[in-house]
Amino acid sequence: MHSGEEIENKVLDLLEPLTKEGFELKKESRWQTPQGIVNYDIAILFKGILFAIVETKSSLNEQTKAQLKAAVDSSTAFYGIITDSKNYYLYSKKHKFETKTFDDIADFLIKNKPKPVTDLPSEIENLLKKQYFNDSLKKQIRESVYINKLGGYCYGLLDLDDTFERKLMYENSNKMQKDFYRYVPFDTAFSILKNNTYRMNGIAGMNDKAEVLFFENKDSELTEKNDKNNVFISSFSRRKDDLTMWRLYGDDGKGVCLVFTKKEDDVNESFWLYPVNYNEKYKKYLIEMCNKGFKINNIEKWICFFKNKNFKTENEVRLLVLDQSNKKEWYKTNDSSIINPYIEIDLNDSKFPLKLTKVILGPKCPESAYNKAQMESMLKDKNIEVSPSKIDIYR
Repeated sequence: MHSGEEIENKVLDLLEPLTKEGFELKKESRWQTPQGIVNYDIAILFKGILFAIVETKSSLNEQTKAQLKAAVDSSTAFYGIITDSKNYYLYSKKHKFETKTFDDIADFLIKNKPKPVTDLPSEIENLLKKQYFNDSLKKQIRESVYINKLGGYCYGLLDLDDTFERKLMYENSNKMQKDFYRYVPFDTAFSILKNNTYRMNGIAGMNDKAEVLFFENKDSELTEKNDKNNVFISSFSRRKDDLTMWRLYGDDGKGVCLVFTKKEDDVNESFWLYPVNYNEKYKKYLIEMCNKGFKINNIEKWICFFKNKNFKTENEVRLLVLDQSNKKEWYKTNDSSIINPYIEIDLNDSKFPLKLTKVILGPKCPESAYNKAQMESMLKDKNIEVSPSKIDIYR
């Protein structure tokens, strides 16, 4: 009996000729659905549209058919294919399951490719009139609308990562600074320094409760789409040794500010690090695009970097990581009594994009001089500087 990996690779090789017909194949593809993030063995895309789902199984039975049906029905895919590399079943919402040969399925997919739309639906035309769409975005949107064989409209998956990165990176400054400041109570700082680990909490426990829904707009189809228990966030500020931040997060000045420096080689797929965007127009842009049916790459990540404008004074930078369920633990938040997941990151993890470089003791930190000397002794082999706050008017 062949392993699942062997079957998957064999089917992928068989599907390869479809790329000459404009299709794109993605192995072990992750997709956002109303039920949360799901994984498909193989995704077949056409012009960015999730066209068909392929599930490879070592044995085919009614249960595996039911699983494929559920995957197609909960996604934007038109068709589903389930196979053990010998037998093939094609599923569509209209025709249900049909037994096919591989050549039959390939011919079927080619004949049913969506076609470009010349006249856009009126709702999309109205969307394009919004002032926050520049010419390049309008062109991309127009080219992402297709019509299927049955006469229905389908909307592409817009690759807007570069656009959002520019907005998030440079909305408030010309370049990303290298140092970020995490204000925490003294006990929290001691635990981090002693154990050399860093906790990231689930987004459900964030201080802005609207973030549990990501967008508080009641009409948004984005509401509750993420599995929020697999989204882990940590917040930093770009405000160094700041009186307001000490009051809000540093135990009213009795805590510690941990200074993290961005690593030069921090590019990896595990962690995302960006400034928070407080501009309402980009939030509205995301809501409208998703409500109209467009699918946006990495939407489950980008929406975590928008926040209500009332928090703008925090000048926040966020660190995001998804799908670390194998490391997940649980706790109860002290302030809101929400049961929330968390993960612990080893500060020596090569994928962690930040390096702890400095500790600033709060302006009201107890036994500041003595604790400075003790921390320096504790951290003597870690090349971490310890210094008191320079604020001398906070009493």
